[in-house]
Amino acid sequence: MTRCCTFSTDKWKCFNIAKYDGFCGIHRIDKPNLCQGITKCGKGCRRTVKRGQFCGFHLIPEEPDHDWVELSLYKPDVNWPNMKYVLRHVSKQKNGAQVNNLIEELNRDFNPSDRFYGIEIPIDPYRAEYRKNTLIIVKMQTFFVNYFVDYSSDYWQSMIKELSETNKNLKWLSEYRTLFCRKFDISFREKTKKNYIELVLTRSELGKDVAKKIINFMQ
Repeated sequence: MTRCCTFSTDKWKCFNIAKYDGFCGIHRIDKPNLCQGITKCGKGCRRTVKRGQFCGFHLIPEEPDHDWVELSLYKPDVNWPNMKYVLRHVSKQKNGAQVNNLIEELNRDFNPSDRFYGIEIPIDPYRAEYRKNTLIIVKMQTFFVNYFVDYSSDYWQSMIKELSETNKNLKWLSEYRTLFCRKFDISFREKTKKNYIELVLTRSELGKDVAKKIINFMQ
């Protein structure tokens, strides 16, 4: 008789075939490399890595052209989308104009209300909040995927600043947000650079007062 996997919780039992010492391929304990993806319930995926850091379920649909480190920093809270869903709405564009068109399309698709023959229909507050949260992450991930575009103009910097401000108080998203600001927010990079220079100068023989004057001169 074929044995079933012995993995179970208080409310659920796994019925996959036990191929690995009493466990199935998903729940086996002796995995050398576990996927870095996050499940819908917020727990780490237990599948085996297939490429890079992810299993076949969480695999990026195309060969990565940057390090994708931001994916491992995003661990969604309640009523926030998982990264697999986010990546369905993110695509690589050829230039800034196409990125802008994509963002405008995302703004329409994730509007926190429904439309019926041009009439706006309010939706459940929980669902509206989910749409708003999804739009934030999808737009941020769109910048990550299209990292090669020049975002130095006031137009882009204003959008980037507004986007980062929407989630600055979310502690669970702080690492993902910090990386986003480091890569795309020019003012954030300048501020971080000046803080570092001031720290180095303060600890040198010049002292704190001289360090302040040098930093003020740089502004």
